[in-house]
Amino acid sequence: MNSGKKSEQQVLDLDGTAYSLRIHPCRVGQGKIEGAVVALVNISALRRASDAIEDARRYAEAIIEAVQESLVVLDSGLRILSANRSFYETFQVTPKSTVGNLIYDLGNGQWNISPVRSLLDKVQSDDTPLSSLEAEHDFPLIGRKTIVLRARQFRSPKGGMPLILLSIQDETDRREAELAASRSGVMSARLMRVQDDERRRVARELHDSTAQSLAGLMMNTNQLSRML
Repeated sequence: MNSGKKSEQQVLDLDGTAYSLRIHPCRVGQGKIEGAVVALVNISALRRASDAIEDARRYAEAIIEAVQESLVVLDSGLRILSANRSFYETFQVTPKSTVGNLIYDLGNGQWNISPVRSLLDKVQSDDTPLSSLEAEHDFPLIGRKTIVLRARQFRSPKGGMPLILLSIQDETDRREAELAASRSGVMSARLMRVQDDERRRVARELHDSTAQSLAGLMMNTNQLSRML
């Protein structure tokens, strides 16, 4: 009443019910304050809903952080709203240098490549629920990587501008393992062919040598027989 300013705060009663306590100065005449109006508004349901939303947000964030794939949320202008820990660790960037920036400007333009542009353009223009593609690229800090990109456009339940969820899966190790296994299979096949060829060669030599020995033995036997 002395300051003439209104006040509002949240309070709890003895049963734990939440209220919004609002106090407004009461003016009469030429603005003289004669008293105050005190209002209590029960906000328990609103507070429970707010707590439920906060719990759901933390739950979703915990799941996103636990996912091994790199996840990035983009706004309609392709600026990064958030990213998970896997993205920061995999591509060795920080939230400060990531959030709020255009994805094509990250890391001196390391994401400004044809596959990423093609994927995001397709999701934005065709309203495709989910698009994916595979790409290889040399990243300045982590070297050449084989990645699978998936993008999905979605809207919040209350509408608003569409957002894009971009997932990036590092397939480098798996592809290298597959290539090594393929090479090993090729080498094994070649080794088997070499072994087969060698066995055939030895068999031919043994056959020829044995035949020659038998022929010589027969000639000697016939000669001895005539001499006897």
